[in-house]
Amino acid sequence: MECARDEFDRGDLVRRFVEDLPDCPVIILDVDGKVLTWNAGARSILSYGADEIVGQPYACLYTQEDIASALPAAALDDARDRHVGFGALTRDDAALAGEAGETSTKPTKPAAGNEAARILVVDDDDQIRQIALMQLASCGYRVLEASNGVDALAILARDVDIQLLFVDLNMPDMGGKAVAAEAGRLWRNLKILFASGEGEPADSSGAHFLMKPYRKKELAEKILEVLGGH
Repeated sequence: MECARDEFDRGDLVRRFVEDLPDCPVIILDVDGKVLTWNAGARSILSYGADEIVGQPYACLYTQEDIASALPAAALDDARDRHVGFGALTRDDAALAGEAGETSTKPTKPAAGNEAARILVVDDDDQIRQIALMQLASCGYRVLEASNGVDALAILARDVDIQLLFVDLNMPDMGGKAVAAEAGRLWRNLKILFASGEGEPADSSGAHFLMKPYRKKELAEKILEVLGGH
């Protein structure tokens, strides 16, 4: 349908063009680094719907190394001083490298039989835990949370319908290994996935492990592996 030239001003045309870009994520952040806008390219390449990510911290989209290069701290500090936001124009090199034979970066959905799996996420870092919960929920899993090992064991003691424990190795008072050992005494068939930002322990042979920071696709694939979806 053709439109008269004066029906749209230039700003409106630019906004519509940006919103509809399918291959180029364009993201606007507020002064606290939280997502304000989410265009078609962001939905396609970064694998989140606007309802999942708007209002969430930018940190949940990228590893710490990515954030350091794509969004320097000084940029947000300057934005906050000026009472404005911040715009990010990005791309996913892996998703655009089809000519090199690389696969899509879209996250893996649960395999048949895993859609209703319940996962207990245990991490003392509130932001990391919330990001993991959001990522897993967006992949179709049912999720519970605990900020420490004692609370996690209390949940496991009263809930018989948890299939997987996703637990941080390095927590104060009670680390991930101690939580997993006690959890294994409660439920022999409970699946365990450890996470750590300090590298895989030398004595973790045979255990499932995910290095922090991780992307949504990496977490989804590892969860499927642990649950036996591959």
